Amino acid sequence: VLEENYRIKRKIRTLSEKNRLYDDLYKQTAYQVNLMNDWLNEFTETEDRKEQRELLRRIVVVGSYLKRRNNMVLVSENASLIREVDLNISIIEIINDLQTVGVNCAAYVDLGKDIPTDIALKLIDFYEYVVENSFDGLSSLLVRFFFRDGHFYSCIDTVCSLDLTKLGTEQISVYESDENCYTLSVKVKGDDVR
Repeated sequence: VLEENYRIKRKIRTLSEKNRLYDDLYKQTAYQVNLMNDWLNEFTETEDRKEQRELLRRIVVVGSYLKRRNNMVLVSENASLIREVDLNISIIEIINDLQTVGVNCAAYVDLGKDIPTDIALKLIDFYEYVVENSFDGLSSLLVRFFFRDGHFYSCIDTVCSLDLTKLGTEQISVYESDENCYTLSVKVKGDDVR
């Protein structure tokens, strides 16, 4: 009886931990999950092939982001750092899926060190924020992640027919170098990282 009680308690703890993790993942990405659900509903309700194709393009891009971001969260349950090589693999997969939907893009990751998970997530979330808000006019994109002077940076160079200056905030700088050419960047303090 004691052994059975122990097994049941262990199973309850495991399920509670899984539920906590799933709840955390959903809370962090609820906006994107809801977007995908809306697009999937629209996809099933429309018979217009062009609209279906556009919805699939969006689903691929956001789905790729969700997959890689949630993978990083799961990895962080066992380690507080994301290896630079793992971040690079995630970015390459996200970029490849963006290329699949017709955007010319490339990525450059040169941190010279592993990165705290919370900082990696902020940089990935910034990337997704820019892509979601520029998608309708985006024709090319270069994303760069690097470490300099005690800060982690994500810089995104885009060619986009939309006005991206509206994405500027206290944390996000936007520079328009030429018509339809923008550089958006965010920096995160990280000088205590080895």
